[in-house]
Amino acid sequence: MNINDKINYVEFPARDIEATKTFFTAVFGWSFNDYGPEYTAFADQGINGGFYRWDSESSTVTGGAMLSHNKAFKFVSAFGLHRTRAAHAPLN
Repeated sequence: MNINDKINYVEFPARDIEATKTFFTAVFGWSFNDYGPEYTAFADQGINGGFYRWDSESSTVTGGAMLSHNKAFKFVSAFGLHRTRAAHAPLN
């Protein structure tokens, strides 16, 4: 497949950039490059992308991305987060 036919960069909203970086670093070992206080980027993680500061709630209902990774679920409560059940995917 032509490399131009694949998604190679995604951006996600985050209320708290520092907390988001802390979570993804602890869970997945990601590193980030900051581009000011309202944007941070990650690379070499299977896909490149970034997080931008956004006050509104992001959820699968409002069109936000859903994180679905067993390793991440183990860390969710440790970071004071909550997980939601997707209608099509049971949680273990």
